[in-house]
Amino acid sequence: MSEKINKILLKIKKEYVVINQFNPRDENTILDKLAKKIISENCMVEFNPTNLTDKNAVKLGKKLKQLCAEFNSLLIIKDRIDIALAINSNGVILDRNSIDIYDAKNILGEHFIIGYSITESENIENILAQNIDFLKSQQNINVNIPIFDNYDAL
Repeated sequence: MSEKINKILLKIKKEYVVINQFNPRDENTILDKLAKKIISENCMVEFNPTNLTDKNAVKLGKKLKQLCAEFNSLLIIKDRIDIALAINSNGVILDRNSIDIYDAKNILGEHFIIGYSITESENIENILAQNIDFLKSQQNINVNIPIFDNYDAL
C-alpha cells in the first residue's frame, strides 16, 4: 500500500485495538475476536509480539495482516521493526524505550506509518518535530495528527 493511501486510511480510523500478551494456543480465539471488532472497517490494530518467539510472531503477524487487509484495517507492530518488515505491516508504534523515530524511518522507508505512544512526562513538541503520523495518548492533546486516546485490548 502506498504512503498516501496509508495516511488517508489512518485519518478515518476511529477504533484502536491492542493485541497484547498473546498465547499461541489462543490464536483462533484472538483471530475471531479481532474479526468481530474490525468488521466495521474502522480500526487500527496494534500487535505487541513481546512474549512470542520471532518465528511465532511472524506467523501470527501474517495472519493478522491478512485479516486486517480483508477489513480495510491497519496493522501496526509495537516496537519490532524487523517483524513489521517481515510481514509488511502498515507501520509501527514506538515509545521512549524504542528505537529512535529517525532511525525507524530510515529503516522502514516512507510507506510505513510511524506512531508514538507518549507519556505525560514527555515533551510533545519534541515528538511532533520528528514528523510522526499518529499519537497514542491518555492525555488531552490538541494536534494536527490522529490521536488514539482510548483502546480495547484483546
